[in-house]
Amino acid sequence: MLSGHAEGESIRYTAAVRSLLRYLHVDGRIPASLTGAVPSVAGWRLDSLPRGLPPQQTSALLAVPDLGTPAGRRDRAVLTVLGRLGLRGAEAAALRLSDIDRDRRAGQRVPHRAAAAAGRDR
Repeated sequence: MLSGHAEGESIRYTAAVRSLLRYLHVDGRIPASLTGAVPSVAGWRLDSLPRGLPPQQTSALLAVPDLGTPAGRRDRAVLTVLGRLGLRGAEAAALRLSDIDRDRRAGQRVPHRAAAAAGRDR
């Protein structure tokens, strides 16, 4: 983004530069179109990242699954993995039992895919 300018103004400047380059090419003043050389203005903001749940809501959410049923135990495990490892839903859904490192002590088992996912850029 241009220093000291709002995002909308930067987008307008970028569009103007592209229009000028397009005109110069059509008019024959430059041999090739250079509009692709003008980068896009990033539209994301770090303040829009999702926030974590407060501890009270996390506890309430983990208390919902019925641990007396297989589906309830599965749901509790999925919620725990999502919360503790910061996985996305699709990443948790892709986990398999073979992804679990059973050589670690009980309570510290970390899925291999989850560990790799936590280290990559999102």
